[in-house]
Amino acid sequence: MHVHKNANLKYRQELGGTGGDQNVELFVRCCEKCSSYHRSRPPKQGLLQPMIVADRVSGWSIDLSGAYPTSNNNKYILSAICPFTKFAVTEAIPDKTAATVAKVIVNKIILVHGLSQKR
Repeated sequence: MHVHKNANLKYRQELGGTGGDQNVELFVRCCEKCSSYHRSRPPKQGLLQPMIVADRVSGWSIDLSGAYPTSNNNKYILSAICPFTKFAVTEAIPDKTAATVAKVIVNKIILVHGLSQKR
């Protein structure tokens, strides 16, 4: 949107107004330059796809986030959510190497919650 650098001053000069915030905002919205400016259309987004979940623990949605400031030698957070039960597991980890992530998945998810019998 085109913005008047001195909207208050321009409003006072052109309309003799006192420069209240609402009046300036209305003036800028009614400005010919502002109203003729159009951005291109935003990119089309696809439709959301439903997750078909057959039973409990049939799959986990896993994400890594970070790096955060170090706390107890941990910089990253691994989060996992079971889409069927909406149960969440989070674990602070020191690095995001495959070995560290695999150890957390095995010890905190698979050994605690098990695997689905369905294949």
